[in-house]
Amino acid sequence: MAVLACLLALLAGPVLPSGAGDAARADGGGYWVLTGAPLYGISGQTATLLLTGAVLVAGGGDYPQNAQKYYPSTGSWGPAWAMSRGRPLHTATLLHNGRVLVAGGYVTSAELYDPPSETWHATASMHVGRAHDTATMLPSGRVLVAGGVSGSSPTRTAELYLPNRARWIRTGSMAQARADFQAVLLPSGEVLVMGGEGPGGPTNALASAELYDPATSTWTSTGSLTKGRWGFVAVLLPNGKVLAAGGYGSDLNATATAEIYDPTTGTWTSTASMSLARVSAAAVLLSDGPALVAGGWTGATDTTSADLYDPTTGSWTPTGSMTYGRQEFTATLLPNGEVLAAGGFNQAYTSAELYIPPSG
Repeated sequence: MAVLACLLALLAGPVLPSGAGDAARADGGGYWVLTGAPLYGISGQTATLLLTGAVLVAGGGDYPQNAQKYYPSTGSWGPAWAMSRGRPLHTATLLHNGRVLVAGGYVTSAELYDPPSETWHATASMHVGRAHDTATMLPSGRVLVAGGVSGSSPTRTAELYLPNRARWIRTGSMAQARADFQAVLLPSGEVLVMGGEGPGGPTNALASAELYDPATSTWTSTGSLTKGRWGFVAVLLPNGKVLAAGGYGSDLNATATAEIYDPTTGTWTSTASMSLARVSAAAVLLSDGPALVAGGWTGATDTTSADLYDPTTGSWTPTGSMTYGRQEFTATLLPNGEVLAAGGFNQAYTSAELYIPPSG
């Protein structure tokens, strides 16, 4: 039965809901179409665009040791070799050599996926086991892993993975312990970390932000967010500024608010709010400049809605809705400019769909 399921998934291509495509093309707006279903249900997984154009999806769901690949050219999924252990809420980073570094998931272990051989190889373990952390590829090719939940509470520790030496080294610790936060590589080469859940639990939504300087391995404080938030999304915009949107506040209410970080001044300013509140949504910068923010938990339901943020006007425009409401899912920008949304809770667990951007 497993072999039959794989064959059916390989044969399955994109599925367009009846009438949806014609209407969307007529008005030039973005829309979503179902594509091949994943081989197994996923949520809290990672998705990495490989140099081959395929998307490696690993961990999460009921089978956190499994991995699978999505092939955009056929709209189908195929099996990938399983990882050495199960990993939920871990990180995955595409290295300069084309391999994928997968690390953590409440453990210290890490491993490398090699696309040519389609196999996993063990590599050195981190110094600290962590989940809900961030991993950022630096211009040097090193990978900065910071924060996250270690044991039962957030940590301020950080470490670097050195691909050429296949080892981890400790680096400077953040001033603030944080989990479920965001990290963005700035054009300057510095890494901006912001917000998150601090010690004390979900009611401690952080507004603080810090900058990591790879040249000195140190962190310095920068301007604070206008609102403490965790479970939000963040995107580097084409103008070099950073958009942060949604998430929970310390009152545990989901928010639709958004704000912009300006690296030249080190300050945050409020911008227009999204069409609705979202937590655990997904965000992608589209090829032509707008930022797509889709899905998430509204505080009452998993939403299907999606918004586009225009950096030039500082405004949001609703775009086509997904087929299924999704939270804790992945969104991956494909080489053709489309976006793959995969997995999530409830009905979205075993589904995937493609966002087709507006035609202009």
